[in-house]
Amino acid sequence: MPKVVCYGSLVRDIIYHVPHFVKPGETLPAEDRNVFYGGKGFNQSIALKKAGLSDVFQAGSYGPDGYDFLEYLEKEGVATDFVYPVSVPQGHAVIQVIPSGQNAIVHFGGSNHCVPEKLIGDLKNFFSEGDWFIAQNEVNLLPEIMDALSEKGVVIAFNPSPCDDSINDLPLEKTSFLIVNEVEGAAISGVPSDRPEEILKVMREKFPNTKTILTLGENGAFYDDGEEVIKQDAYKVKAVDTVGAGDTFSGYFFASIINGLAPKDALDLASKASAISVTRPGAAPSIPNLKEVLHYKF
Repeated sequence: MPKVVCYGSLVRDIIYHVPHFVKPGETLPAEDRNVFYGGKGFNQSIALKKAGLSDVFQAGSYGPDGYDFLEYLEKEGVATDFVYPVSVPQGHAVIQVIPSGQNAIVHFGGSNHCVPEKLIGDLKNFFSEGDWFIAQNEVNLLPEIMDALSEKGVVIAFNPSPCDDSINDLPLEKTSFLIVNEVEGAAISGVPSDRPEEILKVMREKFPNTKTILTLGENGAFYDDGEEVIKQDAYKVKAVDTVGAGDTFSGYFFASIINGLAPKDALDLASKASAISVTRPGAAPSIPNLKEVLHYKF
């Protein structure tokens, strides 16, 4: 079984439940407030582990106020060998959630943008050909790490979120998998977000050696490996909170592929896990375990 390192952010999610998203100049009373562990890297590591992988390692950094993230990861069985202490405050997010379950997020990167260069050498020494590196765009050092690991034959899976100008500096052609939502797919392909088939076509042309997973929320997902295109419908549930749903999908999909499932079955399992996650509040706490996903009645 390959070793899997998930490199990404550790973010404290401060969630406010509000009747609508706050408008410019408005002071809006919140109906409830919750604080959860989150961050795309943190969430995806938890999802990878809950989906049944044995050797999952988190990579990243934590601030003076973030040691509890390590305790949570270790409690869930995720190794923290590559999570380094830094002096910058822990990353956090202020999240508005409206009754439909949709959210709006203000994000402070903090410690997540200060991962030391030591990580590059540590990962090069740790990885062997065929191991997996899964990352998101909320951390520094990505170009250097992706270049170094591609030379070692490591499978690189990347979720370009948030999709900002820094994407242009990344060697995306060296990825084995790109997992994008419609907004990210549109930004990379230049195709409007409401044309998923065209997005996939352009992604194939730009990255012929990369498999693309395009997630569309309640409209399901696509998988395209250049030889076949698979469409997966979303499972219908009553959404409470959509924070972390995409990370749940990503973790479950990649864990399923690593465990030997066919892409069609991996898409289905990831869609089920993601649907279950939106029926609960929070990001990491909402991620179901594999046994629950396999027995859940939709």
